[in-house]
Amino acid sequence: MSERVGGHQDVAIFEPVLEFGAKNHANVVFDYALTPEAARAGVLMDAVAGLEAAGKLGTATPDALTTDNLASMVKASGTKDLSLPTLGALGEMKAGNFEAALMAFNQYRGQFTVPQKGSILDGLERLKESMPGNVGQIQQLMEAVLDC
Repeated sequence: MSERVGGHQDVAIFEPVLEFGAKNHANVVFDYALTPEAARAGVLMDAVAGLEAAGKLGTATPDALTTDNLASMVKASGTKDLSLPTLGALGEMKAGNFEAALMAFNQYRGQFTVPQKGSILDGLERLKESMPGNVGQIQQLMEAVLDC
C-alpha cells in the first residue's frame, strides 16, 4: 500500500505495522510512532531490550524481530536521529562484527544535538541489563554516540 501512495510518510508506517503485527509485535510500532520524536530513540532501545530479554531479537523463531526489521520501522517513520546507526551496530554486535559497526558512527559526527544523543544513551544504558554479556561493547557504542 505504501508503494501506491509514495511520498506520504503517514502511510509508510503501515508496512511495519503489518509486518510486526504478523509477529505479535505491533505494539513496538505503535509505541514508537506515538512517542514524540525527541524521545523515540529511548523507546526504541527499550523495545530492543524487551525483545532481547524475551529471546525475540534476531532469533530464528517465527515471531522474532531483527535489528533490520526495527531499522525499516525507523525509516518508515521518517525520524532522523541516531537510531539507524545504533541499530546497525547492535545487529553487527549480535553477528560478531562489532568493530566495523563502530567505525560507521564517524560519518555522523556533528549532525546530532545533545538531547538526541541523550535519548539514545539513556536507552543504551537500559539495554545493558538485557545484554549482560555485551556490556563492554555497549559501553563502546555509547562512547561512539558521544563522539558523534
